[in-house]
Parts: sequence; structure tokens; C-alpha cells
Amino acid sequence: MDCPDDITEYVDCLFLITDAARRAGFDLDELISAGFDKLEVLKDRRYNRTPEGEPSYHEK
Repeated sequence: MDCPDDITEYVDCLFLITDAARRAGFDLDELISAGFDKLEVLKDRRYNRTPEGEPSYHEK
């Protein structure tokens, strides 16, 4: 990503994801609904603490 402080860089990613989902046969409502379903799964996971700015992986 050229400029992580530029929100339009993230919008480009969003457009790529929505287009890929559309090509796979999903519509925007399905994609958003699946996102909320996945969020509930993520909330139930336990994550190890990491230094600020570092990725955190869930416990398996």
C-alpha cells in the first residue's frame, strides 16, 4: 500500500473484495451479512496479547 494514511487505498481493497464476491455469485447484502456472522465468531475467540501495532493470532 503506497499510503496507509489515505482512506482511498482501503476503498480500493473494498472494491476488489466486493467485485470478487459478485463474481462468485454473492450480492452485497450476503457479503455484509456474512461479515457480521464472522464478527460474532471472532468475538468468541481468545487472542494472545502482542506489542502495539503487531498482528494478533487467536488461540487454537
